[in-house]
Amino acid sequence: RYNQMNNLTRNVSGRKRILLIAGVLFFYFFNPQSFVSNYLHTNVVQSFSFPSGSMEPTIMKGDRILVDKAAYKTSEPERGDIIVFLYPQDSTRTFLKRLIASGGETVEIKNGDVYVNDELVQRSSIKNIHYYNRGDYGQAGKKITIPEGQVYVLGENSAASHDSRYWGFVPREHILGKVFKIYYPFDRSGPIQ
Repeated sequence: RYNQMNNLTRNVSGRKRILLIAGVLFFYFFNPQSFVSNYLHTNVVQSFSFPSGSMEPTIMKGDRILVDKAAYKTSEPERGDIIVFLYPQDSTRTFLKRLIASGGETVEIKNGDVYVNDELVQRSSIKNIHYYNRGDYGQAGKKITIPEGQVYVLGENSAASHDSRYWGFVPREHILGKVFKIYYPFDRSGPIQ
């Protein structure tokens, strides 16, 4: 209206028109909010809730947790980390367990304790749990050697956990991230050790 009243012409360069058209097309075809949300969900942090009680008492059935999906982009998973991974026998399912040993190490469960490379694991999050000898990969008197590029995981509710004792190892590339926090229910929210 101002230009019409004052008989002024609008001067828009060709470069500005191209940027304007590109911007309109971007917002029309790509919702930036979902783009950012998808990026964060895929590469930074993701929330999960698991219907299983296999990690009780650390993570209770129905707890909502946050997983750091960037944790292992620059470093390797460590013994004691709680990880979320694709189930090796059905990669459409996600599981949650504590990492016990990595490729090249040996694992043995003796009298409820975990031994890695013939040494009792002293980390309290592992040592204070009684692990049962079950499955082909957790038999009494049997040392298991973890293949390179794979990890061995156990659930803390050992009597009710379907874990590496039964189905073996998790390929490194199946690990989605490291659990770092319970955010709901609020009375249980906080960092996870």
